[in-house]
Amino acid sequence: MADEPTRKTIWRGVLCNVLNPKAVVYMLSLFTVVLSPDTPMWQMGVYGVWMALMLFVWFSLVALMLSAPAVSKRFQRFGH
Repeated sequence: MADEPTRKTIWRGVLCNVLNPKAVVYMLSLFTVVLSPDTPMWQMGVYGVWMALMLFVWFSLVALMLSAPAVSKRFQRFGH
C-alpha cells in the first residue's frame, strides 16, 4: 500500500490534471469532433471513463519512469 507522501503526490497530480483548463477544452473539442449528437448518453459516458482511465495510466507510467533513480539523476544533473 502506498505511503502518505506517495498518496499526496498522486492526489496532487490528479488535481493538477483535472483542474487544468487546457486539458478540459482539448477533450471537449475532441469529443465534439468525434461524437455526433445522436450518440447515446451511456456511450458518451463509456468514452469519458475510458479516456480518464487511459490518461491516468499514461500519467502514472510517465511519473514512474521519471521517478526511476537513473532517470531522476540525469534530470538533477541538468537542473539548477
